[in-house]
Amino acid sequence: MRDLAEETGLVARATDVELLGTLVDHVEGVLRVSVGARVHTRQGQPGTQLEESVVEWARCPLDQLPDGLFVCSAQILTGWRLDLPIDHPPAHFMAFTPAL
Repeated sequence: MRDLAEETGLVARATDVELLGTLVDHVEGVLRVSVGARVHTRQGQPGTQLEESVVEWARCPLDQLPDGLFVCSAQILTGWRLDLPIDHPPAHFMAFTPAL
């Protein structure tokens, strides 16, 4: 929730966040471990934060996601929703609950 606020400007309570699973991938010589989360209720609007690298926000339906998603985001989305047609490098995703 701290990262959510720092990186997006959005505020959520612990009870409003569902952890989806852990992602382990290896990109350009870097081993990354990420945890995907789904925020059910939040306050505020996403916006560019001065110290963060996200420069553009867009809200898209899952069946209309744009090309060129951040690799970790693409991998977590397809780990959570096996039916999403998103192309990305292989990764290991361990879901906390069964995938939809």
